Amino acid sequence: MIVAIALTPLISVSFLSLYTNTLSHKNDVATIEDNVLFQKSVEIQNFIDEILSTFKIHFNLPLEQLIVKENGEAIYTVAKNDLDNILQSIMEENSFIEEASFIDASMACDINEPTNVYGLEVAKISKTGEIAEVFSNLKNLSYFQHAASGKDYVSEVFFTIKGPMVIVASPVKNESGRVIGVLTGQVNLLGIQKIVSRTQFGNAGY
Repeated sequence: MIVAIALTPLISVSFLSLYTNTLSHKNDVATIEDNVLFQKSVEIQNFIDEILSTFKIHFNLPLEQLIVKENGEAIYTVAKNDLDNILQSIMEENSFIEEASFIDASMACDINEPTNVYGLEVAKISKTGEIAEVFSNLKNLSYFQHAASGKDYVSEVFFTIKGPMVIVASPVKNESGRVIGVLTGQVNLLGIQKIVSRTQFGNAGY
């Protein structure tokens, strides 16, 4: 009995020490996990910011429209080949962009109302390098309306056979800062998946 009583404080101290060490380890793991999550959130935000910066286009020209339509005939104010080359450069700059296009967003200056080409897709290219048919009217789509009002747009995630995607859209402005078009594209989120997949917690990691 005396031995048992003598050992009780030692057992208590040992148990308390073990509990404290375990708790300290859990706190360390929680701190590491918080730091990793913060780091990953920064990486994801940088990924999105890089995509958005790719879609920033400013024409230092006195343009009011990307295209003019008279008597049913479309006349480009910026050469079609130049628009296609810009889109091709965007595709090459970021491998996660699946397709990109220009949409006219011109407003009649005198009456501040949409022109007859407002919402008209005037150039489009896909990752395959294929130059797609254009002149679809996209004026009722939310991403166009948002960007045409002068704001960047990132859609909710949707899923395709190529993986998770978002639609990104940004206003295109002329030399006076007036919105004359929208640059939009589909972005593959495999880049974010790769960022997340490098993260491990608990028994598999920290």
